[in-house]
Amino acid sequence: MSTRCGPSTFSSTSPSTSTKSGTPAQITPRRLYGSVTHTFRCLVPSLSRIELDAENLAIQSVYDLSTNQQLEFRVDDWPWITDEENQVLTVYLGSPMNFGEERKIKVMYHTEPEGMGLNWLSKEQTGTHQPFVYTDSQTYYARSVAPLQDTPSVKAPFSAKITVQKPLTALSSGFPVAQRDLGNMTEFEFNQPTPVPSYLIAVLAGVLERRAVDSRTYVYAEPETINRSAEVLSDIGTFLNIVYSLGQLRDVIDREQPYPISMGVLQRGRHALWLS
Repeated sequence: MSTRCGPSTFSSTSPSTSTKSGTPAQITPRRLYGSVTHTFRCLVPSLSRIELDAENLAIQSVYDLSTNQQLEFRVDDWPWITDEENQVLTVYLGSPMNFGEERKIKVMYHTEPEGMGLNWLSKEQTGTHQPFVYTDSQTYYARSVAPLQDTPSVKAPFSAKITVQKPLTALSSGFPVAQRDLGNMTEFEFNQPTPVPSYLIAVLAGVLERRAVDSRTYVYAEPETINRSAEVLSDIGTFLNIVYSLGQLRDVIDREQPYPISMGVLQRGRHALWLS
């Protein structure tokens, strides 16, 4: 039996927990193409289906990687807020999961331009006249970036691989792992080992320059504003001494136009900060 954990989510949180692992995702004009792989663990005696939150997503196929089987699924509208395209993705397992059993479920999909959590800037809104996109997953908009359990009741580590055209740079609320040259594309890999709620999963892509503001802190901004951003944030270490005492600040992203919501992750001495 499924148990929903609040009125803003249709996903069932009591039958399973999940580890979100993003396989290569490619950002094209106003759409993100890729897949997400969840590792689910059954928390009830038997489980025959899994329900995930979605919004303006085109689901293409679903696979059980543990059994190498393609699974049946359905996507239903769920208009709990009348002006938003909330959906529920129901995945039917080929064979029931038993208590304590784990399965890896892979969902192939792409986003739609109308997704509430993806913000696409026009070339006139950037200083480089190049594509620029950032996610804003608060309060429940992560479901428009990927199908998942979009509730703070579920916290999971995640990894991601993001492929963008040159000269764009991709960033995430995970820690940088690798960067690979793919001809006219670049793949960026990230990992966040600390379990976080879905609203703290963030992605950004644009023409960005990185500048050190002290020995441990870097700022990202568009090239025409990097000097100003580095100057404005030059004393950020003073305000983040408490963070340094717990761990290491990774990167700060600054945009000439305000970022709608400041985003941060601070758990077990690890910190990733996006500032407006």
